[in-house]
Amino acid sequence: MKKKKELIGNFKNSGTRYKKEADLTNDHYFITYAKGKAFIYGLFDSQRLEGFVYVGQSLWDKKRKPFTSSETPEFAAEMIAKWWKDYRKTRYPDAHKLLILADAGVRSGYRAKMWKFKLSELCNKFGLTITVCHYPPGASKWNPIEHRLFSEISKNWRSP
Repeated sequence: MKKKKELIGNFKNSGTRYKKEADLTNDHYFITYAKGKAFIYGLFDSQRLEGFVYVGQSLWDKKRKPFTSSETPEFAAEMIAKWWKDYRKTRYPDAHKLLILADAGVRSGYRAKMWKFKLSELCNKFGLTITVCHYPPGASKWNPIEHRLFSEISKNWRSP
């Protein structure tokens, strides 16, 4: 499991597109120019080499104060539950255990109490045994989701 953040707005993307006139965009990624942030949560099935992407958002009001956010342990747990409900029956019908490899970030780290609470709710709801292994700080480069899923997302966001 991993998350990636991107600003939402009229920002310049690298890439090429041929038009008679250029599109007017913001050339700097300042948060004040953004309408909000997209939080991309990725789940990677290392046995089947399949990736799953769930997108949440955080939007700003007129005073530039956040009023809704998907950068929460609740959202992460909800996406894991959605994945479990959608794919367990067809891919792992006899599974009752789930191993989660997560970064040691603020929202899903080993100290995050809400993250632990939401995972315990998942265990109770689905009768699961969940084991969470955290990558050490600064070691997210070892996480296969960085190379196999998020790099492809970044390539896709470039202009054609």
